[in-house]
Amino acid sequence: MPLSEEIKEKALALGYIKCGIIAASGFPEYVRRLKKRMEQFPASEGFYNNLMPMAAPPEGARSIVVAAKGYAHYEIPEGMDGRIGKSLLFDARTGWSDGAKARAALVAFLEEKGVHTVSGNVPARMAADAAGVGFFGWNNFIYSDVGSYLWIETIPVDTVLNYDEALTAAEIKRACGESCRKCIDACPTGALSAPFTMNGPMCAAPQIFFLQEPPEEMMEKLGVWQYGCDVCQDVCPMNKGKLGGNAVFPRLEEAVEYLSPERLLAMDEETYKNVILPRFWYSGENGRWKWRANALRAMVNSGGAQYRGLIKASLDDGDERVRRVARWGCAKLGIH
Repeated sequence: MPLSEEIKEKALALGYIKCGIIAASGFPEYVRRLKKRMEQFPASEGFYNNLMPMAAPPEGARSIVVAAKGYAHYEIPEGMDGRIGKSLLFDARTGWSDGAKARAALVAFLEEKGVHTVSGNVPARMAADAAGVGFFGWNNFIYSDVGSYLWIETIPVDTVLNYDEALTAAEIKRACGESCRKCIDACPTGALSAPFTMNGPMCAAPQIFFLQEPPEEMMEKLGVWQYGCDVCQDVCPMNKGKLGGNAVFPRLEEAVEYLSPERLLAMDEETYKNVILPRFWYSGENGRWKWRANALRAMVNSGGAQYRGLIKASLDDGDERVRRVARWGCAKLGIH
C-alpha cells in the first residue's frame, strides 16, 4: 500500500472522519480572498494583513496532511448551548481531549514511517478544501458528512507524498441552495453580509475575546454569548440534525459548574488559573477580567430580573472594565 494511503487509513482508524494530503506549495487563493476582504472592509485591513504569513508554506515542508475530526457527537452540557461555542467546549487542543490524543498518535505514526513533522501554521480551512476533506459553506466554515462541526488538523511534513484534489462541483452538495441567506440574516453583528464574505473584527467571536473592549453599540449584538459564537452554523440547513450526541467530552463536567454567568462574575484568580484557563487556554494569562465582563454583559442581555442586583453591585467592582459594562447595563435596564 502506498505510504499516502497508509497515512489516510491510520487517520481514519484514529477517529478522523476524513484525511487528505496536499503539496506544501503555498495558498495563493488564500491571499486572493484576504485581499478581497480588505477591499470590501478597508477598516479591517490590519486584521487581515496579520493573517497573510500563513499563505506561505512552512519552511522545510514538502506536504501537508489534513485531517478532520467531528465534535457533533458530544453532549452539550445543560445551560452551555448559546453561551459558549461548541468548538471551544470540545476543544481538540486540550491535552486530555480525544482530538489531542489522535493528533499525537498520528504524528507518532508519521515519525515511525520516516515522515518528519515541520512546525508552522497554514490556513486550515483552505487546506481542507484543497485536500478534498470538505467544502466551504456560505458562512466560511468547512462542511463534511457531519456538517461544519469539525476540528481540522494540519500537519506539515518534510516528505513528498501522493496528493489529493479538491472536491468537484458535482461532489459539493450545498443543501441550503444558491439563494439561501439563513446564516447571513442570522449573523448577530452583520459581519457576514454575503456568501463567503466576512468583516473579521466585527464577528462576534473575536469581538468577545480577541478585541479588548467592544464598543457599547456592539454589546447588545453580542447577546448572551460568553465565549465564541455558533449562530451562523446552528441556523445552517446543512447542519440540521447533525447535533445531539451523548458522548461525554473528557473532564468537561469538572468545569461546567464554574461557567454560569454568576460564577464567572464572582471568579477569583485561582479559579481562573486552575479551572478556566487550562480548558480555554487562549483567553490568556490575564484574561480573567474578560470572562467576568462577558458574563456581566450576558446577564444584562438576558434581561433576567434575578441578575439586577449583581449588575448594580458591579458598579463598585474593582476593575474599571467590568464597571464599564455595569454602567452600560444599568442604563440599558433602567437600574438606579
